[in-house]
Amino acid sequence: MAKTGTVKFFNDEKGFGFVVQDNGGPDLFVHRNEVSGGGLLEDDEVQFDEVTDDRTGKLKATDVTGGTGGESWGRPGKGGGKKGFGGGGFGGGFDSYGGGGGYGGGKGFG
Repeated sequence: MAKTGTVKFFNDEKGFGFVVQDNGGPDLFVHRNEVSGGGLLEDDEVQFDEVTDDRTGKLKATDVTGGTGGESWGRPGKGGGKKGFGGGGFGGGFDSYGGGGGYGGGKGFG
């Protein structure tokens, strides 16, 4: 059965945060991979399941819904991502100082 709580803190760059449970239980760790729908913002009222993390033995929130922050895709340019999709930039482009990449005027393509 889903529980309810409020987002205490969520670092979108690092992809984790904590939820305060409405029932007075301990604050729960939440990872961006456990969030569906909108990303999490501080003070969002959310629904979630509480489980014990097999690796750490600590309680965490899973299947978190109710966030209002839009998709959480990680920090641009760093390759962090949500469920396998990188948030990084797409390399390439033109150098602002004229050396290196892009179309080289009279030099042809490449």
